[in-house]
Amino acid sequence: MLKVNVSQVFFSLVISFLMVGCGFTATFDPQKINAGELLRTAEDSARAGKWTAARVSLKQIEQYFPGAREFPKAKLLMADSYFFDNSPSYPEAEIEYESFLNYFPGSQSKDYVLYQIALCQYASITNAERDQAATKKAIRSFQRLITEAPGSMYVSDAKAKINQCNRRLAEHELAVGLVYINTFHYSGAERRLKIMLEQYADYVDLERAYYYLGEALRQKSTPPGEIEAYQKGQLDALGVQTWNDVSQVDQEKAVKALNEWLGQQREIYIQEAKTYYQKLAESYPNSEWGRKAKSRLIQLGVTLTQGELDS
Repeated sequence: MLKVNVSQVFFSLVISFLMVGCGFTATFDPQKINAGELLRTAEDSARAGKWTAARVSLKQIEQYFPGAREFPKAKLLMADSYFFDNSPSYPEAEIEYESFLNYFPGSQSKDYVLYQIALCQYASITNAERDQAATKKAIRSFQRLITEAPGSMYVSDAKAKINQCNRRLAEHELAVGLVYINTFHYSGAERRLKIMLEQYADYVDLERAYYYLGEALRQKSTPPGEIEAYQKGQLDALGVQTWNDVSQVDQEKAVKALNEWLGQQREIYIQEAKTYYQKLAESYPNSEWGRKAKSRLIQLGVTLTQGELDS
């Protein structure tokens, strides 16, 4: 009888399993199969929705036949496999699309690839309350498509999606403004809401924007930095460096002047708040926000006609 070396058999089995796990299958021989056959196998798998199986053949093309005429199509299908998978991986798809452009910058499919890159980023956009880095990135990518392939069939949808992205950015600015209002940072709310109206006037919900900007201004106090600057001006006018060098009489005068100035600043904020409430009441008289604006105007001493109240 032949004697079997158990340790050698075990070692051979381990090596076999490792080779299979690393993709070194005994059934694949690049000498016995060509890139065309592999691509047809990958396309059949893709049509059946078996994207993981398709990637096996596509990776073999990339590894063994990088110079084949089927390679560009395989490279693009690899990117599509991540995008259209039942459990899509947009980051991996984006990497593969970018890789395709690096290999084939002059490809006739360039507009499609640029569009898909932008869609990968568009799919990663988060809700309005969270960071909007992906939104801004998607806008840049859609604009790149429009610039580099102005005649593409994808341009129309790219423009529509840019509009959607801008709406999301406007919603984000409004959400941040509301956070500031709810945490009593009225100057910060004013700043964010005014930026929103300046940059996204065509995309913002004007009713809420006008109302909450009015709310921020109505409740705003003079920022500490502006008060410090005013008091420094008072010291400069008196020709001294600190309040310790100011007489009691002059200190009292300075406090009185400061309070008068603060009252004037407060009135400026109230008057500006009224302008936004009035814009809202006039532009959207029958809406919920329009009615709220009218109530605020009455509270602030504005007399409304009966017609304005009834509308």
